[in-house]
Amino acid sequence: MSNTALQNQRFAGDLVGALAGGGLRHVVASPGARNAPLLLAVAACPTIALHMVLDERVAGFVALGLARATGRAVGLLCTSGSAAAHYYPAVLEAEASGVPLLVLSANRPPELQDCGAAQTLEQARLFGEHACHFRSLGPADPAFSAAVLAGVSARALDAAERAGGVAHLDVAFREPLYSPDLPPRVVTPCASPRALSARPGFAAWDADLLRGATRGLIVCGPQTADLGRAPRFAAAVQALGEHLGWPILSEPLGHARSGEGCVGPAELLLRDPAFAAAHRPDVVLRFGAWPTSKTLGRWLAQLDAPQVLVEPRGRLLDPAHAVRALVPLEGGAFCEALRAALPPGPRPRVWERSWRGASARLEAQLAPLCADDAGVWEGAVARVVAEALPAGGLLHVAASMPVRDLDCYAPRLAAGAVVASNRGLNGIDGTLSTAWGEALAWEGPTVVLCGDLACLHDAGGLLAARGLGVSATVVVIQNGGGGIFERLPLGDHPQHERLFVTPQTAGLAGLCASAGARHLRVESLPELRAALGEPPCPGVRVLEVPCPRPFNHAQHAAAERRAVEAALEPSCLPR
Repeated sequence: MSNTALQNQRFAGDLVGALAGGGLRHVVASPGARNAPLLLAVAACPTIALHMVLDERVAGFVALGLARATGRAVGLLCTSGSAAAHYYPAVLEAEASGVPLLVLSANRPPELQDCGAAQTLEQARLFGEHACHFRSLGPADPAFSAAVLAGVSARALDAAERAGGVAHLDVAFREPLYSPDLPPRVVTPCASPRALSARPGFAAWDADLLRGATRGLIVCGPQTADLGRAPRFAAAVQALGEHLGWPILSEPLGHARSGEGCVGPAELLLRDPAFAAAHRPDVVLRFGAWPTSKTLGRWLAQLDAPQVLVEPRGRLLDPAHAVRALVPLEGGAFCEALRAALPPGPRPRVWERSWRGASARLEAQLAPLCADDAGVWEGAVARVVAEALPAGGLLHVAASMPVRDLDCYAPRLAAGAVVASNRGLNGIDGTLSTAWGEALAWEGPTVVLCGDLACLHDAGGLLAARGLGVSATVVVIQNGGGGIFERLPLGDHPQHERLFVTPQTAGLAGLCASAGARHLRVESLPELRAALGEPPCPGVRVLEVPCPRPFNHAQHAAAERRAVEAALEPSCLPR
C-alpha cells in the first residue's frame, strides 16, 4: 500500500472532519480524479450531505441556493484545471448577495506547477478580490495535523459566514491519490475553535433618528442571504409598522408582502409626481438591498429625509448615498427591540390611511386586467403564481421581468411564503440551479417563475434536477425571447429582435423529455391556476405559458395608466 495514498486519506479526512466540526453540513461536488481524496472523505462523513452534480457551473448555483436557504456556508468541491473557473458566476452572485460559500478546489503539487503539466493552472487566488478568504494547503504532510486543519477550517468558515461571501481553500495532492488497499475510514466531526462573533446589541445604537417621526416609512428591499429568517422578520416588521403607524413598502423579495400594513406597489403608485410629492416621509427605515423598483429607487434618492439602513452584516447597500445611519443587526431582532423602545405612533393615522387608500384603489384598478377573462400576459401570470403559493411555500423568481411583474401585480403573499431571486448581480444565469439548491433545504413546496430565456440559459440545471432528487414546479413565460427589451429604448432599434430579444428555436417539451421532467403547455389563467393547485408530486414539472409580446406590452401600458389614475384620486392624498 502506498504511503502517499495513506497520507492523502488522512489529510483529506482530517480536513473534512474539521469542516464538519465547524458546522459544514452540505457539499456540492463534481466528479474528478485529483479531488478524489476529498470526495471520498466527504462521502465517509455522516454529518455532511453530499450532492453530486456533473457540471461545475450548475453545481455553483445549487450551492448558492442551499446556502441561501440554510443561512450557512455550503461547500463546493471540484478537481484541478478549469473546473473551479466554472464556479465564477455563482461566486460573483454569492459575493454580491452576501451568501456564504466555501470552495474546495483540488490541485497538482508544487513540482507540477508552471511546467506544462496536464490539467494544471495557477489556482492561487483564482477568484481574486471576489473571495473574502484564501489559503493554499497541501500536499499531505504530517505537519498538517488535525489541530492545524481545525484552525484552517475555522478561519475559512468564519470568513465566509461573517462577511457573507466566498472562502477558497486550494488543496494539493500527490499521486497516487487512492489505493484499493486503503483501510475504510469513517470521517467524524472534530472539535472546532470557531467563535461566533457577537452582534452589537440594540442598546449600542442611537434610535433618536426615528423617535418622534409622524410620517415614517418602512422600505423592505431584496433580502437574499438567509431565507430561514424570513418568517420572523415578516412578523416583526409588520408588528413594528402597526405599532408606529408607518406604512410598509415591501417588494416580494423584502419578505413583508403580507399583512394589512403592506402598501403599494411603489413602482406604480409613485409614478404620478403629485402623489410622490404629497407622500414624502420625514424618516425612512430601510431593510435589505436597494429596491428593485426603479421608480421607488429614484424617489428615495431625492428625498431629504434621513434614511436608516438595517443590514445584518453591516454592508452599506446605498447607491444613492442617502443613508444617515447603518445598523448591523438582524432585521427581525431589530424590529422587536425598536418596537419595545419607541412609543406607539399618533392617532388618528392620516398618513398611514392615505397610503392604504391609494393602495386599495390601485388594486381595484389593476384587478380587472388580471381577471381570468382578460387574457394571458406576464403580470397576470405572476399574480396567479403568487396567489397559488401556500404558506411555507418558496417561490424562486428570475431576476428579469418576472421579478418586476411579481412586484407590481401580486399585492399579497400568503403568510409564511418566501420569495427568492439572484438579485445580487441581477443575472438570469443559474436560475433553475439556484432554485434546486433552495428546494433541497426547504421543507415546503418550491415553485420557479422565469422566462423562456432564463430556462434555456440554465438547461444544464434542468438536466441535473433528476440526479439531485429535486421536486419543483417551474412556470415558464414563453414570450419568444427577452421581452424586457420591448420596454427599454432598445425596443425601437431596427435590429432589436436579433441583437437583444434573441428568440430561441429550442423546444421546451423536448428538453423536458431529455431531462425526465413533465411538461404541460398552459393556454389560459384558469388552466394555470388548476395546474398549480394540483398536489405536489416527486420530480420537476414545467408549465409553459405562451404570452405574446404585443398583447403583453399593451397590458403593461394599460396597468401603468390605471396606476396614475388611482394615485390622482383626491381621497388618496394626505390632508
